[in-house]
Amino acid sequence: MTSRPHVFFLFSAAGILGSGVSAGLIWLFGIEISAFERFSNFPDEWTLLELVWNATAALLVVGCIRAAYVALHAHYYGDPSDRPPNPGAGW
Repeated sequence: MTSRPHVFFLFSAAGILGSGVSAGLIWLFGIEISAFERFSNFPDEWTLLELVWNATAALLVVGCIRAAYVALHAHYYGDPSDRPPNPGAGW
């Protein structure tokens, strides 16, 4: 019997891996993230370009963490699409 890590551990590892990958992508593509002080003035003093950069960075972080979690979960628990389809479906 193989030892499978708990889902919380997988999410923690995915958070670390995904954050590292997203930080590398943000650095590679030169995405400028606003300072924390700018977030307190969110709707009033923001430009459209600043909104686009921050939204892109947020999507990258969330997407990289989710991709790392899906990859780790599929590695340890198997991908649900690997199972054979229902033999009686469609007949």
